[in-house]
Amino acid sequence: MIIRNLSFEVPPEGPVCDFCSNPEAKWSYPAHDVTSVVTLGDESTILSSEGAWAACDKCSECIERGDKEGLLNQSFNAVTNDEQTANSEMTLRLLRGIHESFWRSKCGGRRKISGEA
Repeated sequence: MIIRNLSFEVPPEGPVCDFCSNPEAKWSYPAHDVTSVVTLGDESTILSSEGAWAACDKCSECIERGDKEGLLNQSFNAVTNDEQTANSEMTLRLLRGIHESFWRSKCGGRRKISGEA
């Protein structure tokens, strides 16, 4: 069994969208710290997130509507390309696990990220 541990830090340039990696994250969603495990075949990925999640305008709109599938599609389209289509089902399942962690840990409404007009 292969075990990977994923955790992310805010880059020095400032937050990027935690859902699609857009460098123009404008919103923050408070969330409890969470650790979960996503198992795909013989590979398990440990996902860790501390505190708030950042979102760009497009992803935030999906979150505000409660549009889980729209948010998932936005993320999936941002991280896949033609070379990755063979692994697209695994990517989709991993993203779904990450998003489930977000929806479970979210504990408040969106807030404008400091410095944004």
